[in-house]
Amino acid sequence: MNEDILLFERLRENDRNAFEVLFKKYYASFCIVAFRYVEDRDIAKDIAQEVFIKFWDKRNEYTEIPSIKTFLYVLVKNSCLNYIRNQKIREKHLNLIEKESDLFFNQVTIPEETYRQLEAVIEKLPPQSANIMRLTMKGFSNMQIAEQLGVSVNTVKTLKYNALRTLKNYLGEFSFTMLLFLIIHSS
Repeated sequence: MNEDILLFERLRENDRNAFEVLFKKYYASFCIVAFRYVEDRDIAKDIAQEVFIKFWDKRNEYTEIPSIKTFLYVLVKNSCLNYIRNQKIREKHLNLIEKESDLFFNQVTIPEETYRQLEAVIEKLPPQSANIMRLTMKGFSNMQIAEQLGVSVNTVKTLKYNALRTLKNYLGEFSFTMLLFLIIHSS
């Protein structure tokens, strides 16, 4: 009778010595085969070990194995392919998470930070000019602001113009451009 068939029969009888013989006989070869697939020695070793552990755990589920060597090599190959597939899926998910993270940052954090900085600078304006800028950023028209504050439309235009000039000095060119962008898109 073939040595591997005898080992398999002993394994099914929970013979740990048979498992140790099998492990010593094939482990190094399985590591080499796994390395050819995954190109990482540590991962190849892990895969080879996991194949032996799975084989031991399921030894009683197998009724007949004509060639343990071939059977285990197929398990190693399949485990390697599963690992590679899972790595690709993992990489795809990480890329998606990274894109979503960037999207979140761009859609939420940047406008929020810009509003915070703008509000800090608007606080430095005279009260009437500050109110006009806040209402402008909320999308109110010059006419609506004038009605709400009880001043003329020309007063609103003049105070808004002066406020924008002051904000440009405080904010610098880039942040001022962001302010204009926010005003335009809130209207």
